[in-house]
Amino acid sequence: MKTLYITRGGSNVLVNSDDNSANRVEPSKNAVGYVYKITEPTHVVYGCGEYHKQVDAEKGDIIVCFYHATFINEIIVVKNKEWFDNLEEFEKKEQEEKERWAEANSK
Repeated sequence: MKTLYITRGGSNVLVNSDDNSANRVEPSKNAVGYVYKITEPTHVVYGCGEYHKQVDAEKGDIIVCFYHATFINEIIVVKNKEWFDNLEEFEKKEQEEKERWAEANSK
């Protein structure tokens, strides 16, 4: 069995317990331009000029737009509760930080 050890700011290692090998793993590069949380059923139209891709998304979905026009899928719908919850948590923490900063700098 293989186990991927991911560390923050460190080396990522893939360990194979079958043959006792370990190899460094580089993260995949991404080309994500935008990520949108969908909070209610939504019809999404993506593109410009004559090109438009359309997808339907449900509450709790995530729309991921890639910035490179030659990708097979420039826009995808992700159905992943954990990612959606993390986006919600990030927005909550970001808002709390803004409020703390505003309060600290209003005096």
